[in-house]
Amino acid sequence: MTHVLARWQRSRPVRAGAALAVALALVAAAALLLAPSSVGRSDGGRVDGPGPVTPSIIAQPQGAFAIGRAASWRRPARTPGPSAAPAPAPAPALAGLAVGVQLHAMWDDYSDAQRLAVLDRIAAAHLRWVRIDMGWSSFSERCRGCVSQWYLDRANFVVDAARQRGLRVLVTAWRTPGWANNGAGELAPPDRPADFGEFMAWLAARFRGRVSAYEIWNEPDSRDFFTGSVGDYAALARAAYPAVRSADPGAQVVLGGPINNNTDWLRSVYRAGVRGSFDVLATHPYMGPADLPPETPDRRGDNRYLLTHVAAVHRLMAANGDGGKPIWFTEFGWSSHPNRGGEANWDRGVSPQQQADYTVRAIRYARANYPYVTNMILYNDRNLTTGKVHLDNYGILYSDLSEKPVYTALRAALGT
Repeated sequence: MTHVLARWQRSRPVRAGAALAVALALVAAAALLLAPSSVGRSDGGRVDGPGPVTPSIIAQPQGAFAIGRAASWRRPARTPGPSAAPAPAPAPALAGLAVGVQLHAMWDDYSDAQRLAVLDRIAAAHLRWVRIDMGWSSFSERCRGCVSQWYLDRANFVVDAARQRGLRVLVTAWRTPGWANNGAGELAPPDRPADFGEFMAWLAARFRGRVSAYEIWNEPDSRDFFTGSVGDYAALARAAYPAVRSADPGAQVVLGGPINNNTDWLRSVYRAGVRGSFDVLATHPYMGPADLPPETPDRRGDNRYLLTHVAAVHRLMAANGDGGKPIWFTEFGWSSHPNRGGEANWDRGVSPQQQADYTVRAIRYARANYPYVTNMILYNDRNLTTGKVHLDNYGILYSDLSEKPVYTALRAALGT
């Protein structure tokens, strides 16, 4: 509250008596002690749900699949309720941990003007990264070596606009074209992992020096996003890693984030030979139930549906010789919507104020307790309009791009 003291110092009488000065000092000290400190307090912004939907952004994203919270998941019955959470840790400074947001700017439901407006908002909130999902099947729709110019033009536009605003870009590369797997579907692996490696070499060369990191697929442990086996995924990672590093030695390769802190899947993918094929390991530590606070303890060390289970992820990495590599949360967050009763654990929402509070607390908690977590990417840039209440309300902005409380809280926390 240094600004409160400064304002008092500027406005106090020049020749105030000693008694008056002491009294005013006591009032200022009391204000410091009594001022509310909750990040999630509303400052007049809307807190009663998403704002009005702009007609031009109602369309579904291109294709039948979308990165994010489309998948359902279940938790073990032993997961503690919200009352099990300890008091938040003291709030440390947020410097040293890079925070970003998922940006679905390659989807058809953005105009170029909206893409630029969202990027302006992201930069103004002091976020440092954007995660952009890009489809192999969209870059190379028809045949090996064919390039869809319209999609490449859009990718160039988005990446360059992000960099012009001082943002670093993480590209999530996924979705197999039909020619590469005999029409088995975009979520199925290619018949030849080398084809994916060739695509990643082309992509990294095309965006050399402009894209900072490439994440290999999205949530490959979930059948909603990848229908291959653990071995199939490990083969993709092994093909992609040398391809990216040869084409752009400055770019990092990120192991695709599982749908939560899924140590079972990560253990399996290590056994399948993925070690040596990534620079960064990603997870998506969504809470289960979905309205739990971020500090909820992983008391037995085996509950992957908690953010705090990241400690077990790091132990697994260390056991496999990767303890020195960073972990990135390439998706995390809370959906702001009321609960009407009867929601499944994975569909439980929080209030807009809780979304703001939990988000900043999560960043502070990770900064204080997990030095190996170096990047945290929020899901999502703005509320969606799919008609699925839980999926639609993860945004840091409303669908009309006005500010939610979480946006205001992030701007305040990250700007100090």
